[in-house]
Amino acid sequence: GTTPRIRWADGKEQGESMDIVKALDDRYPETPPLFDDASAGLVGKFRECFPRATRPSSRAAFLFRGSGGPVARRDFEATLEKTDALLAERGGPFFAGAAPTAPDIAWAPFLERYAAQLPLLHEGLRPRDATAYPHLARWYDAM
Repeated sequence: GTTPRIRWADGKEQGESMDIVKALDDRYPETPPLFDDASAGLVGKFRECFPRATRPSSRAAFLFRGSGGPVARRDFEATLEKTDALLAERGGPFFAGAAPTAPDIAWAPFLERYAAQLPLLHEGLRPRDATAYPHLARWYDAM
């Protein structure tokens, strides 16, 4: 099956991250929404920021080219710079502003992997570096 999956209190199961996020909004309308028009756009920005022509992988997505070699350092740096700039647009620390929303949920698995794996692929490349990527470092701390 797909991940993530949730089994609701009524016994129904559901998969796909953003479908679950939308269902949370529907089931708990008294809480601030996780998914709205602004969030949808920010979820979509992911494709603009992350490296292209990478090998699909559930554990190492956006880390390796189709040929098997790692994505070039400059491409990772561009991804981190674009992500940092996107986080700066709304004052952060989260993608849509002061509270976590759908884009934070969508981006978290990839950015958390980057924090752990990029320093192993390219010495000194640290996504949590507050000097190089201040808004991204703030996001990591807030998450």
